[in-house]
Amino acid sequence: MKSPWRKGLTWSALLLSPLLWVGECRAGESPLAVALGRALTTSPSLQAAELGYAAKKEQVRQAAAKLFPEVALGGSKSVTGADWEGGGASSDPVAMELSLGQSLYSGPLKRSLDYYRLLASAAEEEVASARQAVLLKAAGAAVATLEAREVLRLAGSYLEVTERHLVATQARFRVGEVTRTDVSQAESRLAAARAQRIGAENALAVSRAAFEEVVGAPAAADLALPAAPVAAVGEKLTELKARVDGRPDLRAAKASLEAGRMKVALAEAGHEPVLSLSSTLGRSWETQVVGRVDPVDSYNMTLALSVPIYSGGGTTAAVAQAVAERDALGANLEDLRRQALLEVEKAFLDLSGARARMEANQSSVTSATQARDGVEREYQVGTRTSLDLLDAQHELFSAETELARSRFAAALARFQLLHASGRGTVEEMTRN
Repeated sequence: MKSPWRKGLTWSALLLSPLLWVGECRAGESPLAVALGRALTTSPSLQAAELGYAAKKEQVRQAAAKLFPEVALGGSKSVTGADWEGGGASSDPVAMELSLGQSLYSGPLKRSLDYYRLLASAAEEEVASARQAVLLKAAGAAVATLEAREVLRLAGSYLEVTERHLVATQARFRVGEVTRTDVSQAESRLAAARAQRIGAENALAVSRAAFEEVVGAPAAADLALPAAPVAAVGEKLTELKARVDGRPDLRAAKASLEAGRMKVALAEAGHEPVLSLSSTLGRSWETQVVGRVDPVDSYNMTLALSVPIYSGGGTTAAVAQAVAERDALGANLEDLRRQALLEVEKAFLDLSGARARMEANQSSVTSATQARDGVEREYQVGTRTSLDLLDAQHELFSAETELARSRFAAALARFQLLHASGRGTVEEMTRN
Protein backbone atom coordinates (compact mmCIF):
# COMPACT_ATOMS: atom_id res chain seq x y z
CA MET A 1 0.00 0.00 0.00
CA LYS A 2 1.41 3.37 -0.99
CA SER A 3 1.66 6.01 1.71
CA PRO A 4 0.16 9.49 1.07
CA TRP A 5 3.55 11.23 1.08
CA ARG A 6 5.22 8.94 -1.42
CA LYS A 7 3.64 10.72 -4.38
CA GLY A 8 5.46 13.68 -5.90
CA LEU A 9 9.14 12.92 -5.61
CA THR A 10 10.24 10.14 -7.91
CA TRP A 11 13.51 10.11 -9.74
CA SER A 12 11.77 9.37 -13.01
CA ALA A 13 10.25 12.85 -12.83
CA LEU A 14 13.76 14.18 -12.94
CA LEU A 15 14.22 12.94 -16.47
CA LEU A 16 12.34 16.15 -17.20
CA SER A 17 9.24 16.26 -19.33
CA PRO A 18 9.65 16.39 -23.12
CA LEU A 19 8.08 19.85 -23.18
CA LEU A 20 10.91 21.14 -21.03
CA TRP A 21 13.59 20.10 -23.49
CA VAL A 22 11.87 19.88 -26.85
CA GLY A 23 9.03 22.37 -26.68
CA GLU A 24 6.35 23.00 -29.24
CA CYS A 25 7.38 24.49 -32.58
CA ARG A 26 5.49 27.33 -34.17
CA ALA A 27 5.45 27.20 -37.92
CA GLY A 28 8.64 25.16 -37.87
CA GLU A 29 10.47 27.55 -35.53
CA SER A 30 11.11 26.65 -31.91
CA PRO A 31 10.30 29.08 -29.09
CA LEU A 32 14.03 29.28 -28.37
CA ALA A 33 14.74 30.32 -31.96
CA VAL A 34 12.00 32.95 -31.69
CA ALA A 35 13.55 34.29 -28.48
CA LEU A 36 17.04 34.38 -29.98
CA GLY A 37 15.78 36.17 -33.07
CA ARG A 38 13.96 38.73 -30.96
CA ALA A 39 17.11 39.32 -28.91
CA LEU A 40 18.97 40.17 -32.12
CA THR A 41 16.37 42.72 -33.17
CA THR A 42 16.22 44.49 -29.80
CA SER A 43 19.87 44.44 -28.71
CA PRO A 44 21.32 47.97 -28.31
CA SER A 45 24.88 46.65 -28.49
CA LEU A 46 24.20 44.94 -31.81
CA GLN A 47 22.49 48.06 -33.15
CA ALA A 48 25.52 50.11 -32.15
CA ALA A 49 27.83 47.69 -33.98
CA GLU A 50 25.65 47.81 -37.09
CA LEU A 51 25.61 51.62 -37.06
CA GLY A 52 29.38 51.62 -36.63
CA TYR A 53 29.67 49.40 -39.69
CA ALA A 54 27.39 51.72 -41.66
CA ALA A 55 29.61 54.67 -40.71
CA LYS A 56 32.72 52.80 -41.89
CA LYS A 57 31.09 52.09 -45.25
CA GLU A 58 30.41 55.79 -45.67
CA GLN A 59 34.08 56.48 -44.98
CA VAL A 60 34.93 54.13 -47.85
CA ARG A 61 32.61 56.08 -50.15
CA GLN A 62 34.18 59.35 -49.07
CA ALA A 63 37.69 58.04 -49.74
CA ALA A 64 36.66 56.65 -53.13
CA ALA A 65 35.05 59.97 -54.11
CA LYS A 66 38.41 61.72 -53.82
CA LEU A 67 39.74 59.62 -56.71
CA PHE A 68 37.09 60.95 -59.10
CA PRO A 69 37.20 64.33 -60.86
CA GLU A 70 35.77 67.31 -59.07
CA VAL A 71 33.55 69.44 -61.30
CA ALA A 72 32.16 72.77 -60.17
CA LEU A 73 30.10 75.47 -61.84
CA GLY A 74 30.29 79.00 -60.53
CA GLY A 75 28.91 82.37 -61.46
CA SER A 76 28.94 85.95 -60.26
CA LYS A 77 27.24 89.23 -61.03
CA SER A 78 28.16 92.58 -59.64
CA VAL A 79 27.19 96.19 -60.18
CA THR A 80 29.72 98.98 -59.93
CA GLY A 81 29.43 102.67 -60.59
CA ALA A 82 31.10 105.99 -60.10
CA ASP A 83 29.76 109.56 -60.19
CA TRP A 84 31.68 112.74 -60.69
CA GLU A 85 30.87 116.32 -61.47
CA GLY A 86 29.34 116.44 -64.83
CA GLY A 87 28.99 112.70 -65.39
CA GLY A 88 29.39 109.15 -64.19
CA ALA A 89 29.99 105.57 -65.26
CA SER A 90 28.61 102.16 -64.35
CA SER A 91 29.08 98.53 -65.27
CA ASP A 92 27.40 95.24 -64.39
CA PRO A 93 29.87 92.45 -65.15
CA VAL A 94 28.59 88.87 -65.25
CA ALA A 95 30.93 85.86 -65.14
CA MET A 96 30.43 82.09 -65.40
CA GLU A 97 33.13 79.50 -64.79
CA LEU A 98 33.30 75.71 -65.12
CA SER A 99 36.20 74.10 -63.29
CA LEU A 100 37.52 70.56 -63.21
CA GLY A 101 40.17 69.03 -60.99
CA GLN A 102 41.60 65.52 -61.17
CA SER A 103 44.26 63.80 -59.12
CA LEU A 104 46.57 61.94 -61.49
CA TYR A 105 48.81 60.40 -58.87
CA SER A 106 48.45 60.50 -55.10
CA GLY A 107 49.77 57.73 -52.89
CA PRO A 108 47.84 58.94 -49.83
CA LEU A 109 44.50 58.97 -51.68
CA LYS A 110 44.86 55.41 -53.02
CA ARG A 111 46.11 54.01 -49.72
CA SER A 112 43.44 55.80 -47.73
CA LEU A 113 40.78 54.00 -49.79
CA ASP A 114 42.39 50.63 -49.03
CA TYR A 115 42.71 51.63 -45.38
CA TYR A 116 39.04 52.48 -44.98
CA ARG A 117 38.01 49.32 -46.80
CA LEU A 118 39.92 47.27 -44.25
CA LEU A 119 38.35 49.22 -41.41
CA ALA A 120 34.93 48.48 -42.89
CA SER A 121 35.80 44.78 -43.08
CA ALA A 122 36.79 44.85 -39.42
CA ALA A 123 33.54 46.59 -38.52
CA GLU A 124 31.56 43.98 -40.44
CA GLU A 125 33.22 41.20 -38.45
CA GLU A 126 32.54 43.12 -35.26
CA VAL A 127 28.85 43.02 -36.16
CA ALA A 128 29.06 39.24 -36.52
CA SER A 129 30.89 39.04 -33.19
CA ALA A 130 28.25 41.20 -31.53
CA ARG A 131 25.53 38.94 -32.93
CA GLN A 132 27.12 35.86 -31.41
CA ALA A 133 27.64 37.63 -28.08
CA VAL A 134 23.96 38.61 -27.99
CA LEU A 135 22.91 35.06 -28.85
CA LEU A 136 25.08 33.59 -26.09
CA LYS A 137 23.67 36.04 -23.57
CA ALA A 138 20.11 35.27 -24.65
CA ALA A 139 20.73 31.52 -24.59
CA GLY A 140 22.23 31.83 -21.11
CA ALA A 141 19.17 33.76 -19.95
CA ALA A 142 16.92 31.05 -21.41
CA VAL A 143 18.88 28.32 -19.62
CA ALA A 144 18.70 30.23 -16.33
CA THR A 145 14.94 30.73 -16.70
CA LEU A 146 14.28 27.09 -17.52
CA GLU A 147 16.50 25.94 -14.67
CA ALA A 148 14.66 28.22 -12.24
CA ARG A 149 11.33 26.84 -13.50
CA GLU A 150 12.44 23.25 -12.94
CA VAL A 151 13.89 23.97 -9.49
CA LEU A 152 10.62 25.66 -8.56
CA ARG A 153 8.69 22.63 -9.79
CA LEU A 154 10.83 20.32 -7.66
CA ALA A 155 10.52 22.63 -4.66
CA GLY A 156 6.75 22.64 -5.06
CA SER A 157 6.69 18.86 -5.30
CA TYR A 158 8.83 18.56 -2.16
CA LEU A 159 6.55 21.01 -0.35
CA GLU A 160 3.54 18.84 -1.19
CA VAL A 161 5.36 15.78 0.13
CA THR A 162 6.18 17.48 3.44
CA GLU A 163 2.61 18.77 3.77
CA ARG A 164 1.19 15.28 3.28
CA HIS A 165 3.74 13.88 5.70
CA LEU A 166 2.68 16.39 8.36
CA VAL A 167 -0.99 15.53 7.88
CA ALA A 168 -0.24 11.80 8.15
CA THR A 169 2.00 12.30 11.20
CA GLN A 170 -0.66 14.36 12.97
CA ALA A 171 -3.21 11.60 12.29
CA ARG A 172 -0.89 8.97 13.71
CA PHE A 173 -0.18 11.19 16.72
CA ARG A 174 -3.87 11.41 17.49
CA VAL A 175 -4.12 7.62 17.71
CA GLY A 176 -0.90 7.36 19.70
CA GLU A 177 1.34 5.78 17.06
CA VAL A 178 3.95 8.59 17.14
CA THR A 179 5.04 11.21 19.64
CA ARG A 180 4.73 14.97 19.72
CA THR A 181 8.39 15.15 18.74
CA ASP A 182 7.58 13.49 15.42
CA VAL A 183 4.93 16.13 14.75
CA SER A 184 7.34 18.94 15.59
CA GLN A 185 9.97 17.49 13.27
CA ALA A 186 7.41 17.30 10.45
CA GLU A 187 6.36 20.91 11.10
CA SER A 188 10.00 22.02 11.03
CA ARG A 189 10.63 20.31 7.69
CA LEU A 190 7.44 21.82 6.27
CA ALA A 191 8.61 25.31 7.25
CA ALA A 192 11.98 24.64 5.61
CA ALA A 193 10.24 23.38 2.46
CA ARG A 194 8.13 26.53 2.31
CA ALA A 195 11.27 28.66 2.63
CA GLN A 196 12.90 26.70 -0.20
CA ARG A 197 9.81 27.22 -2.34
CA ILE A 198 9.91 30.97 -1.68
CA GLY A 199 13.61 31.05 -2.57
CA ALA A 200 12.89 29.19 -5.81
CA GLU A 201 10.10 31.63 -6.67
CA ASN A 202 12.43 34.59 -6.11
CA ALA A 203 15.14 32.98 -8.24
CA LEU A 204 12.63 32.45 -11.04
CA ALA A 205 11.49 36.09 -10.83
CA VAL A 206 15.10 37.26 -11.15
CA SER A 207 15.73 34.91 -14.08
CA ARG A 208 12.60 36.09 -15.85
CA ALA A 209 13.62 39.73 -15.42
CA ALA A 210 17.09 38.99 -16.81
CA PHE A 211 15.55 37.14 -19.76
CA GLU A 212 13.23 40.03 -20.56
CA GLU A 213 16.11 42.50 -20.33
CA VAL A 214 18.14 40.52 -22.88
CA VAL A 215 15.35 39.39 -25.22
CA GLY A 216 13.02 42.36 -24.91
CA ALA A 217 9.97 40.22 -24.12
CA PRO A 218 8.88 37.80 -21.36
CA ALA A 219 9.85 34.16 -21.64
CA ALA A 220 7.22 32.09 -23.43
CA ALA A 221 5.41 29.44 -21.44
CA ASP A 222 6.61 26.79 -23.91
CA LEU A 223 10.20 28.00 -24.00
CA ALA A 224 12.42 24.94 -24.20
CA LEU A 225 15.92 23.79 -25.02
CA PRO A 226 16.74 21.59 -28.03
CA ALA A 227 16.00 17.89 -27.75
CA ALA A 228 19.65 17.06 -27.06
CA PRO A 229 21.09 20.17 -25.38
CA VAL A 230 23.77 18.26 -23.50
CA ALA A 231 25.06 16.18 -26.37
CA ALA A 232 28.71 16.46 -27.21
CA VAL A 233 29.55 18.68 -30.17
CA GLY A 234 31.10 15.71 -31.93
CA GLU A 235 34.63 17.05 -32.21
CA LYS A 236 37.83 16.65 -30.29
CA LEU A 237 39.39 19.50 -28.36
CA THR A 238 42.21 19.87 -30.91
CA GLU A 239 39.67 20.16 -33.72
CA LEU A 240 37.71 22.77 -31.82
CA LYS A 241 40.85 24.80 -31.15
CA ALA A 242 41.65 24.73 -34.84
CA ARG A 243 38.37 26.54 -35.46
CA VAL A 244 39.17 29.61 -33.37
CA ASP A 245 40.70 31.52 -36.27
CA GLY A 246 37.24 31.54 -37.82
CA ARG A 247 35.72 33.39 -34.87
CA PRO A 248 34.32 36.77 -35.95
CA ASP A 249 36.16 38.65 -33.21
CA LEU A 250 39.47 37.18 -34.39
CA ARG A 251 38.60 37.94 -38.01
CA ALA A 252 37.85 41.51 -36.94
CA ALA A 253 41.19 41.73 -35.16
CA LYS A 254 42.96 40.40 -38.26
CA ALA A 255 41.25 42.98 -40.46
CA SER A 256 42.22 45.69 -37.97
CA LEU A 257 45.82 44.50 -38.15
CA GLU A 258 45.73 44.67 -41.95
CA ALA A 259 44.30 48.17 -41.65
CA GLY A 260 47.15 49.03 -39.30
CA ARG A 261 49.66 47.87 -41.88
CA MET A 262 47.92 49.91 -44.54
CA LYS A 263 48.02 52.92 -42.22
CA VAL A 264 51.81 52.58 -42.12
CA ALA A 265 51.87 52.62 -45.92
CA LEU A 266 49.51 55.59 -45.86
CA ALA A 267 51.83 57.50 -43.56
CA GLU A 268 54.85 56.60 -45.69
CA ALA A 269 53.01 57.95 -48.74
CA GLY A 270 53.46 61.38 -47.22
CA HIS A 271 56.99 61.28 -48.67
CA GLU A 272 55.69 60.70 -52.21
CA PRO A 273 54.98 63.38 -54.86
CA VAL A 274 51.45 64.38 -55.81
CA LEU A 275 50.46 65.06 -59.42
CA SER A 276 47.18 66.76 -60.26
CA LEU A 277 45.45 68.35 -63.23
CA SER A 278 43.06 71.28 -63.09
CA SER A 279 41.31 73.29 -65.77
CA THR A 280 38.80 76.11 -65.96
CA LEU A 281 36.57 77.41 -68.70
CA GLY A 282 34.90 80.78 -68.26
CA ARG A 283 32.90 83.50 -69.97
CA SER A 284 32.27 87.03 -68.80
CA TRP A 285 30.39 89.97 -70.20
CA GLU A 286 29.27 93.37 -69.00
CA THR A 287 27.37 96.46 -70.02
CA GLN A 288 29.15 99.79 -69.78
CA VAL A 289 28.20 103.33 -70.62
CA VAL A 290 29.26 102.78 -74.19
CA GLY A 291 27.02 99.73 -74.46
CA ARG A 292 27.36 96.00 -74.08
CA VAL A 293 30.86 94.68 -74.53
CA ASP A 294 31.34 91.45 -76.42
CA PRO A 295 31.68 88.38 -74.16
CA VAL A 296 35.17 87.38 -73.14
CA ASP A 297 35.96 83.66 -73.09
CA SER A 298 38.80 82.37 -70.97
CA TYR A 299 40.32 79.00 -70.24
CA ASN A 300 43.13 77.63 -68.16
CA MET A 301 44.75 74.24 -67.73
CA THR A 302 47.31 73.48 -65.04
CA LEU A 303 49.39 70.40 -64.40
CA ALA A 304 50.75 70.59 -60.87
CA LEU A 305 53.46 68.48 -59.29
CA SER A 306 54.19 68.70 -55.58
CA VAL A 307 57.26 66.97 -54.13
CA PRO A 308 57.61 66.90 -50.33
CA ILE A 309 61.03 68.11 -49.23
CA TYR A 310 60.77 69.05 -45.59
CA SER A 311 57.88 68.95 -43.14
CA GLY A 312 59.64 69.43 -39.84
CA GLY A 313 59.71 65.69 -39.15
CA GLY A 314 55.92 65.44 -39.08
CA THR A 315 55.72 62.74 -41.75
CA THR A 316 58.42 60.66 -40.08
CA ALA A 317 56.63 60.94 -36.75
CA ALA A 318 53.35 59.89 -38.39
CA VAL A 319 55.07 56.80 -39.78
CA ALA A 320 56.51 55.94 -36.36
CA GLN A 321 53.08 56.36 -34.78
CA ALA A 322 51.47 54.10 -37.39
CA VAL A 323 54.14 51.44 -36.84
CA ALA A 324 53.54 51.49 -33.08
CA GLU A 325 49.78 51.24 -33.57
CA ARG A 326 50.25 48.36 -36.03
CA ASP A 327 52.41 46.46 -33.55
CA ALA A 328 49.84 47.06 -30.81
CA LEU A 329 47.13 45.62 -33.04
CA GLY A 330 49.31 42.58 -33.67
CA ALA A 331 49.78 42.07 -29.93
CA ASN A 332 46.04 42.47 -29.42
CA LEU A 333 45.35 39.81 -32.05
CA GLU A 334 47.69 37.36 -30.34
CA ASP A 335 46.10 38.11 -26.97
CA LEU A 336 42.62 37.52 -28.39
CA ARG A 337 43.72 34.27 -29.97
CA ARG A 338 45.15 32.97 -26.71
CA GLN A 339 42.00 34.00 -24.90
CA ALA A 340 39.88 32.23 -27.53
CA LEU A 341 41.88 29.02 -27.14
CA LEU A 342 41.41 29.23 -23.38
CA GLU A 343 37.67 29.80 -23.79
CA VAL A 344 37.38 26.76 -26.06
CA GLU A 345 39.26 24.53 -23.64
CA LYS A 346 37.33 25.82 -20.62
CA ALA A 347 33.96 25.35 -22.33
CA PHE A 348 34.98 21.88 -23.50
CA LEU A 349 36.03 20.87 -19.99
CA ASP A 350 32.92 22.47 -18.49
CA LEU A 351 30.74 20.43 -20.83
CA SER A 352 32.65 17.23 -20.07
CA GLY A 353 32.45 17.94 -16.34
CA ALA A 354 28.75 18.73 -16.48
CA ARG A 355 28.04 15.51 -18.36
CA ALA A 356 30.02 13.55 -15.77
CA ARG A 357 28.10 15.27 -12.96
CA MET A 358 24.85 14.40 -14.70
CA GLU A 359 25.75 10.71 -14.68
CA ALA A 360 26.83 10.88 -11.05
CA ASN A 361 23.70 12.79 -10.05
CA GLN A 362 21.49 10.30 -11.88
CA SER A 363 23.10 7.55 -9.81
CA SER A 364 22.53 9.64 -6.69
CA VAL A 365 18.85 10.05 -7.56
CA THR A 366 18.49 6.31 -8.13
CA SER A 367 20.14 5.54 -4.81
CA ALA A 368 18.17 8.23 -2.97
CA THR A 369 14.92 6.90 -4.43
CA GLN A 370 15.70 3.37 -3.31
CA ALA A 371 16.76 4.63 0.11
CA ARG A 372 13.59 6.70 0.49
CA ASP A 373 11.43 3.70 -0.46
CA GLY A 374 13.24 1.46 2.02
CA VAL A 375 13.00 3.95 4.87
CA GLU A 376 9.33 4.46 4.08
CA ARG A 377 8.61 0.73 4.39
CA GLU A 378 10.58 0.51 7.61
CA TYR A 379 8.76 3.55 8.97
CA GLN A 380 5.44 1.87 8.28
CA VAL A 381 6.39 -1.13 10.44
CA GLY A 382 7.87 1.07 13.16
CA THR A 383 11.60 0.35 12.75
CA ARG A 384 12.36 3.86 11.47
CA THR A 385 11.52 7.22 12.95
CA SER A 386 9.72 10.11 11.33
CA LEU A 387 13.01 12.00 11.23
CA ASP A 388 14.61 9.18 9.24
CA LEU A 389 11.87 9.42 6.64
CA LEU A 390 12.08 13.21 6.50
CA ASP A 391 15.83 12.97 5.95
CA ALA A 392 15.37 10.44 3.16
CA GLN A 393 12.77 12.62 1.45
CA HIS A 394 14.99 15.70 1.67
CA GLU A 395 17.99 13.78 0.36
CA LEU A 396 15.96 12.69 -2.67
CA PHE A 397 14.80 16.27 -3.27
CA SER A 398 18.40 17.51 -3.06
CA ALA A 399 19.61 14.81 -5.47
CA GLU A 400 16.86 15.62 -7.97
CA THR A 401 17.65 19.33 -7.75
CA GLU A 402 21.36 18.71 -8.34
CA LEU A 403 20.56 16.52 -11.34
CA ALA A 404 18.41 19.28 -12.83
CA ARG A 405 21.12 21.87 -12.24
CA SER A 406 23.77 19.66 -13.83
CA ARG A 407 21.61 19.17 -16.93
CA PHE A 408 21.18 22.89 -17.39
CA ALA A 409 24.86 23.47 -16.64
CA ALA A 410 25.68 21.06 -19.47
CA ALA A 411 23.30 22.89 -21.80
CA LEU A 412 24.91 26.23 -20.98
CA ALA A 413 28.41 24.76 -21.42
CA ARG A 414 27.42 23.51 -24.87
CA PHE A 415 26.20 26.97 -25.87
CA GLN A 416 29.45 28.45 -24.56
CA LEU A 417 31.48 25.91 -26.51
CA LEU A 418 29.63 26.74 -29.71
CA HIS A 419 30.31 30.43 -29.10
CA ALA A 420 33.97 29.87 -28.22
CA SER A 421 34.56 27.88 -31.41
CA GLY A 422 32.89 30.53 -33.56
CA ARG A 423 29.64 28.65 -34.21
CA GLY A 424 27.30 30.48 -31.88
CA THR A 425 24.55 30.99 -34.45
CA VAL A 426 20.79 30.55 -34.10
CA GLU A 427 20.94 27.47 -36.32
CA GLU A 428 23.61 25.75 -34.22
CA MET A 429 22.09 26.70 -30.88
CA THR A 430 18.64 25.39 -31.82
CA ARG A 431 19.82 22.26 -33.61
CA ASN A 432 18.27 19.06 -32.23
